Amino acid sequence: MTEHIADNALLLQKSFEEFTQATMRLQDAYDNLEKKFQQIDLELEKKNQQLKKALAEKEDISSYLTSILESLTTGVVVTDEKGCITLINESAYGFSPYLMGEAKNTGWRSRHFSELFSDVADFEKRSKPNAHMSRCRIQGKAIEISTSSMRTSDTNKRGIIYLLRDVTRLEKLEEMAKRSEKFAAMGELAANIAHEIRNPLGSIELYASLLMKDPAGGRNRNRAYEIIKSVKNVNNKISNLLIFTNRPQPVFKKIKLHDLLDEVVAFVKPIIENENIILNVCYVQLDPDVEGDKEMLKQVFLNLILNALQAMPNGGRLTIETKMTTQCGGEWEKVLPSIEILFDDMGTGIPTETLPRIFDPFFTTKEGSFGLGLAIAHNIIDMHGGIVSAEQNSHGGTAMSIALPVAPCEKIEKTLINNKENDPENGNDA
Repeated sequence: MTEHIADNALLLQKSFEEFTQATMRLQDAYDNLEKKFQQIDLELEKKNQQLKKALAEKEDISSYLTSILESLTTGVVVTDEKGCITLINESAYGFSPYLMGEAKNTGWRSRHFSELFSDVADFEKRSKPNAHMSRCRIQGKAIEISTSSMRTSDTNKRGIIYLLRDVTRLEKLEEMAKRSEKFAAMGELAANIAHEIRNPLGSIELYASLLMKDPAGGRNRNRAYEIIKSVKNVNNKISNLLIFTNRPQPVFKKIKLHDLLDEVVAFVKPIIENENIILNVCYVQLDPDVEGDKEMLKQVFLNLILNALQAMPNGGRLTIETKMTTQCGGEWEKVLPSIEILFDDMGTGIPTETLPRIFDPFFTTKEGSFGLGLAIAHNIIDMHGGIVSAEQNSHGGTAMSIALPVAPCEKIEKTLINNKENDPENGNDA
């Protein structure tokens, strides 16, 4: 009995020892497992940090690219292979009459390009099949359209990218450059012709004056007088042409543009009141300075106002308006702040076929006019680095526009950057 109890005690002790060893092995296994979990947690935390960093970088890049896209003055529209819009920037809104009143980021998703940009789509259908860049006129503006296919890495076509750019001002600059080239060639030719013509004119006038001194030739004296009068008339026209081609250099000074316009308006106000014409003057709230020759610019403004008054013999309305705008300059299209002066009349207007020629020397529709007024105005504005253009307005009259670069001013530059539309509504009526 005693031996049996002793055997059981030994067995129990052995069992406890085995249990203790098993417990220690479990503890060691648990400790190892815990260490592995801690290591995995550290690795996961590290991976999470890397993912968060990568996500933040992607969000920064996305935000950066979005900022670039929205800051572009060029309209960007991206479509899928079916022609439905997948991406559009804010500048593209101005090229679609359907999106002008839409809230930002709404109203365009999944809609077909031809639905929102019908004018562009219609022109694209009429243009050459493989043309990647073209220029057309839409709603009175010159629009440059550039298209390119969007492809994946496996060269499969995924859609089309449309770039829409308003090049109306650039087109006007090109027209100014062409006119300047033509005027330069004409000036050289005119100087040579004037020299060749004036010599025989002098001889004709001399012999005609001798005929007038002939006591026996009463009838011839009258004829000689008419010859001399005609010679002087031709000589006067040649002199005017030479004045036009000489292009006197302006004396540049800082000018308060609105004060200069007020001077011109005050000068012609008696004529305006006598001709039963209503004058509206609306100035932009900013009062910019321009670098220019005061007397030359005054001559241009006065010429345009008098032309407008002559176009309204039975009365009407003349609006003189200024507004801030921008113009592109240089190879990289640096945006330069400018001020546009608009002379808008309700007169008889200029025929469409005549508009391209109104700045040509000696082209006139007025009886007794030499046709040099607008040609001289063109030269003066060109010397000031500006743009002058004309178009028919909605009243059937003429809208003459002059854009002049403003003198450097930090306030104006900031205003133009913060206000893309650049169309302040505050103004003064006179």
